[in-house]
Amino acid sequence: MHTEPIHSFTSGYRFLSNFFSSPVSYDGWMYPTVEHAYQAAKTDDQMMREVIRKCKTPSGAKHIGRHVRLKFEWDKVKVQEMRVLLRQKFLTHKDLRGRLLSTWPAELIEGNWWHGNFWGVCGCVDCEGKSGLNTLGKLLMEIREEFRNEQQESTTQTTVPSEEEVCDKGTCVGSTESSNTER
Repeated sequence: MHTEPIHSFTSGYRFLSNFFSSPVSYDGWMYPTVEHAYQAAKTDDQMMREVIRKCKTPSGAKHIGRHVRLKFEWDKVKVQEMRVLLRQKFLTHKDLRGRLLSTWPAELIEGNWWHGNFWGVCGCVDCEGKSGLNTLGKLLMEIREEFRNEQQESTTQTTVPSEEEVCDKGTCVGSTESSNTER
């Protein structure tokens, strides 16, 4: 159990980064990383999406993504787009899902030095005293919790309920003693 906050998605926690090689699908096309897919999701321009998809690095995809024409109301949907891509990453890559689950209950903080205070928390001198939103870290913790709940539900043994547990107010559904009007 990892109880200390994870302040950076580097070294042993690099898999939490959107730059980590973990192919995901967006709009019918495979992208090498969540970062590539997220940058492509910003625009409706199919040609720009293809340029982003073919970028050799996630940082190259991010650079191009900063210059695309944004889809209508992008700011209203960008967090949901990221949530969908992250969920897909960890559903598709079971090894990564296991690693994400192994971080519980640690707080996940996308610590950075590039002033990324929406998706993370910047630790540079210029951002000292500013509160980062850590949206990426919060999404990862949300998804981790969903997986934990699913895991707990699937490990609970299923038993056949007793007649008392199935009966509603003394009348058993499907019982030969109940009439059709009681069903």
